[in-house]
Amino acid sequence: MSTVSPETVQPWLEELIGRLVPEKGWPVLPGKAPRPDATAWVALTLASWGRLDKDWGKALDLLTGFQRSNGSLPVFASQPEATWPTSLAVMAWSASKKHEASMQRALDYLLKIEIRHVADPAIGHALQLRGWPWIAETHPWVEPSCMGLLALSAAGREDPRSDEALRMLLNRQLEAGGWNYGNTKVFGATLRPQTGPSGLALMTLAGRTEMKKVAHSIRHLRQQVEQTRSPRSLGLVAMGLRAWSPEHSFCSQLVESLSRQDFGPVPSDHLSIALCALSGQILPGVKVASLTESP
Repeated sequence: MSTVSPETVQPWLEELIGRLVPEKGWPVLPGKAPRPDATAWVALTLASWGRLDKDWGKALDLLTGFQRSNGSLPVFASQPEATWPTSLAVMAWSASKKHEASMQRALDYLLKIEIRHVADPAIGHALQLRGWPWIAETHPWVEPSCMGLLALSAAGREDPRSDEALRMLLNRQLEAGGWNYGNTKVFGATLRPQTGPSGLALMTLAGRTEMKKVAHSIRHLRQQVEQTRSPRSLGLVAMGLRAWSPEHSFCSQLVESLSRQDFGPVPSDHLSIALCALSGQILPGVKVASLTESP
C-alpha cells in the first residue's frame, strides 16, 4: 500500500484530470491533440487510487473513440500502423465489464500483429523471438513487448505469444543487468541500460521467471535509483523493484521528484506513471514475485 496520503497527490490528480479535451480524450501535453495512450494512462491512474468515478468511466468511454474497425488504437490517426497504445487500452478496459467487447477486439488485434526480422550479424540478440513492436510488422522492442504481455495477462487471455514475449525479454537483458530500448549489442559494442525500460521489464517479469535470472538487473536498478530524477523513469523503477520486493516504495523520492516539476511541460503519461507508483497498487496484468525468493 502507499505511504502517501490522498491529500498529497490530490493536486497532481486534479492537474491530470483537468487536461481533458471535452468529448475527445486526454493529450500528452496541454493544448495538444488527445491521444489514446494518455487517455489510457489517466484511466489506469484513477483506478490505482480507487477513483472509479465519472472521470474514470469517461476515460474508458473516450478510449473507444480511438479504436479502429480492426480493433487497434493507433497513437495518431495519420499513422495507423503505430498501434502500441492498444495494449494500454486493454489494460485500462480490463477492469470494466461495460468495455469488454472493445477489449476483446483489441486483444484479437494484438495477437495478429507480426514482427519483421532480417538476419543481421551486427545485432547481438535473437531476432526471431516475437514480442510486440511500436509499429506493426517491424522489430519488437522492450516496452511495447512488456505492455503486450501485461495486456494479455490483465484480460486473462492465454496464448503462446505470451511465453514467446517472455523469452524475448529475457534474451534482451544486458549482461551487466537491466535493459535498454530493445538491443543488446550492435557491431560488437554492448549497449547501456536505461532505467525506464529496465523498470518496466522487471515489473513484467515478476512472478513469471525465477529470481536468479534477473537478480543482476535488480541489483543494477538499486544502484541507479538514487540518480534517477525523471518521474516516469522513477515511477517505473519503483513499480519494477516493488514487484520483486514490497520493501521498495521510493515514495519520498517520487514525491520530491514531482514537487520539483513545473507541470506545464510534464507529459500526462509521465505524471500518470509516477502517480500509479505512489498509489502502491499494481497495474493490471502485473504479478508479484514469490515472497520466498530474496533479491
